[in-house]
Formats: sequence, structure tokens, C-alpha cells
Amino acid sequence: MPEYIALDFETANPQRVSACSVGGCVISNDQIVDRFSSFIKPPTDYFALSNVAIHHITPDMVADAPTFADLFPRFCSRVNHRTVISYTRFDLTVIESLFSYFGLSAPFKYVDVCALAREKLPQLPNHRLPTVAAALGLGSFNHHDASADAEMCARVFLALRKLPQNSAKTRRRPIANAFSDYIDSVLDDGVVDVKEVVELRCFLDVLPPCQPLDDLATQLDAALADGVITQDESNSIADSLSAVRAIAHNIFDSEPRQPTPRSIPPKSKPRFVTLKPSDVTHSAPADSIDPNNPLYGKTVVFTGELSGLSREKAWQTVVDLGGKAANGVTRSTDFLVIGYTGEYGVTSKQKMAERYIQQGRPISIIDESEFLRLTAAGEQ
Repeated sequence: MPEYIALDFETANPQRVSACSVGGCVISNDQIVDRFSSFIKPPTDYFALSNVAIHHITPDMVADAPTFADLFPRFCSRVNHRTVISYTRFDLTVIESLFSYFGLSAPFKYVDVCALAREKLPQLPNHRLPTVAAALGLGSFNHHDASADAEMCARVFLALRKLPQNSAKTRRRPIANAFSDYIDSVLDDGVVDVKEVVELRCFLDVLPPCQPLDDLATQLDAALADGVITQDESNSIADSLSAVRAIAHNIFDSEPRQPTPRSIPPKSKPRFVTLKPSDVTHSAPADSIDPNNPLYGKTVVFTGELSGLSREKAWQTVVDLGGKAANGVTRSTDFLVIGYTGEYGVTSKQKMAERYIQQGRPISIIDESEFLRLTAAGEQ
């Protein structure tokens, strides 16, 4: 009888190579026979605030942990002849990224348990792990704890295997339905998190190309490029997903499924309310602004994660000094402020700014400390 190993990874930031925790369960003879977990020291110390908010793992917790390269011999001994399973392909992409980064290789077979859940339980409003676990009567668990997620993944897999096989017509659910299912699950709480962005990107890698999906892929790549998904980006992606969801069946020319009560979120459901740079207005009388301060009349763009203040506070500071805060780098940009970008190094905004500089545009690229110095000068 084949053996399986359920794996779940948590990452320190949107980069999939930044695994900071792994949990696993070994299945033999349709029973869980072994469990294991470990913190992992990522290649860099950059922990995105959005990721920490999900799994509550901080840099000090992994300071003395082994790297994935250190764990690799144990990884191989546990995977060995077993088929790897995980809930969504996110964890598979983490493994592939780690292999690529450390120059490692270990062949294994793979099963996406979420895809199996979509096949066996098409009637569910979404196919998130907690939703499927509840539908199968498996109870609650500590979601986003790697060991707990891995064990629930294993339990869901075993329970799904016991369900009767669906008819061929039901089993071959159109890809539009599966994609729409996942969009529904992402929109369920009004928040788009890092794992969901990566999973959406995996969907787009295998779906037929078309302009709406190409535009969505570009948007997702841009959201991940800075090493942090802001609330503004989360809202923007949610809006794009809603638009794609509405035309999914036209895109894929598939039979529409009957909507479930939760396919359309309640009108009263709260959404993230967040500022865009253009929403920020002066918090002080305009005539109190010193036109001689270094940011007066300047367009300022931020990239990366700021350590001393939030992105919204940074925008407000610029506007209060008579400047303009903007999201993207253009020919009219005067300053690009670079925060912490982790292993991303040079972000897409910085690359754009450097191209404009080569064309003769007077854009100043500064770090957060220089920005704070300029704002302090402007407030004197």
C-alpha cells in the first residue's frame, strides 16, 4: 500500500524560499504513524509584517533554527519512497524554491489535497482547509501552525479517500469552476493574504492565456515584488478578482455552475478600508506649510517595508510638507524612498527609477533614514 507524507510550510515573507517553519505527518496503511515539525532559519532575516500576523513566527524564534539545507538529509529520509501531499500547491512551490536556492534535488510524486477536495466536495461554498475540515466533521485546529495544518491536511486526505468516487461528468469539473471556487474562498473574508496570492499565481501559470488573466498576473507579480502586500494592494487585488470571477465562464467557455448562497458576499460584509496616496489630504492648514522645505512640491514614491512608520503615515508626512505621495514611479517622480526589501534586493520600482535616471530624469533614490532626515528638516 502506498505511503504518503503531508507537508505544510510557513514563510517569513512573500518570497517562497523564505520558509521559516515546516510540519509533517506520515501516512501508512491509511493511518497517521508519525508527526514532526521544525522551525527553519530563512536565507534572510526579513519577516514581513503581513506574514507574521498570519503565523506569529518572529525572527528571534528561528535565530538558532537549522536552515533547509541542514534539514535536507532528514527531509529526504522522510520523503524517500512516499508521495508528498499538501493543501494547495503553495507548499510544493516552496519546496521547489528551496531546492533551487540551495542547489538540491530529490524526486518525489505529489498530490494536491485541495484539488481532491474540489473534486469530491463540489457543493461547498469554498475549499479552504478549515471549510473542508468542518464539512468532513474533523473539528477545528490551529490554522497556520505548520504542524497543525499538516496533520489536518493528512486527516482530510484520508477522509476524502473514503468518499465514493464521483461520476466522470462531475469529476471533470471545468477549470473555470475550480478557479472560481478559489476566488470565492479568497474573497470570503475580504482580505487577500500572501499564500492566496501565490496560489492564485499558480492557477494563472496553468490556465489558458487571455488579457484579463494576464493583467491579473501582472498585478499579482507587482504586489509580491516589494516583499510586502499592503492593504491597498489587498483591496485592489480583491476588486480585480471580483471582476475576473464575473466573467470566468465567458473566458473559459464552460458550463456555469449553480451559485451557492455564499457565492455572493453579503452586502453588509466589512471590507478593508485603506488609503491610497491620492486620498491623503493635509492634516494642517495649507498656509502653515513652509515652501522652502525639501519635500515641498515634490512627488515621493515608496518601495519595500518601512521600519519606523507605516506606509500611510509616510504618505501623510509627505502631504503635510506640501509634497505629493504616489504609488508608482513615473517621469514626474522626484524621490524614491527604499525601505527593507529582504532578498528581493532591487525592486521593480527601483529598476524603473534607475531607467528614468539613465534617461536624464532627476530622480533621487534615498533610504528611509535619509527620508526621515528630510522630513525632520522640513518640520523645523
